Amino acid sequence: MRAELINVADEAYSRLQSIEAEIKAALTTHANEADTRFKIIDRILVEVIGWNREAIFNEPITESGYIDYLVKSSSLRNLFVIEAKRAGLLSPETKAEHKMTISLDGPIAKPMLPGIKQALNYATEQGVPVAVLTDGLTWLFFRASRTDGRPPLKGKAILFPNWKAVSDYFVAFAELLAPNAVLDKRNIAHLNDAEGYTVSEAEQQYTVYPQAEAKMRPRDAMASDAAELFAQFFSRLSNDQDKEMLRDCFVETAESQKADLELEKII
Repeated sequence: MRAELINVADEAYSRLQSIEAEIKAALTTHANEADTRFKIIDRILVEVIGWNREAIFNEPITESGYIDYLVKSSSLRNLFVIEAKRAGLLSPETKAEHKMTISLDGPIAKPMLPGIKQALNYATEQGVPVAVLTDGLTWLFFRASRTDGRPPLKGKAILFPNWKAVSDYFVAFAELLAPNAVLDKRNIAHLNDAEGYTVSEAEQQYTVYPQAEAKMRPRDAMASDAAELFAQFFSRLSNDQDKEMLRDCFVETAESQKADLELEKII
């Protein structure tokens, strides 16, 4: 499975190299936000990373304004949002040229805080777990929803501060953004790793396969869509006011009639 992932990333990286000169040229022309989206971000999402255009929704309106990018699955489930700025606008407080983990409320992210809050608001309204902030040159990935009791702005983020970081750490970049990786939640795994979440040493791990053969099996698009449909269907079971679901799921059988009779006797 890992070899397959790297192979997919290799193919995406080859596509990146084929248009990298054009991307770099666009990054240095002081483009406005519309040009940045059209000449850089759109091309990275579609031509390099491999998203279908049908999955990308531009400027859907929300209570907070217009989302630059809302990316959805084939079943129209919201996956993540991207807040875009004009090329060169984001200026993290670092001269480093490598991928790094930073605090959202820390000094490195401080110049980007308005964009972070904007992306966070959009993500919260759309119920998506991940938000992305980018000007095409700098890319910031962070969790927009949490279940550990910490406010999102107290969390960590993965920062690619410049184009060299994107190129040098492209496998991680692709797994944070690519369709199959997002559907398989590998982007969440990267963000969890940035947060420092690890499996407890006391938790014993087992495998039913020999160690040499144990590996993750690929998950196709149909499986991801089916999982979403099952989640939507079975989540309704917790609603005891849904009369249609109660009628569909709780039918009377000979066994249930016998059980009712026995309960009556006990009463």
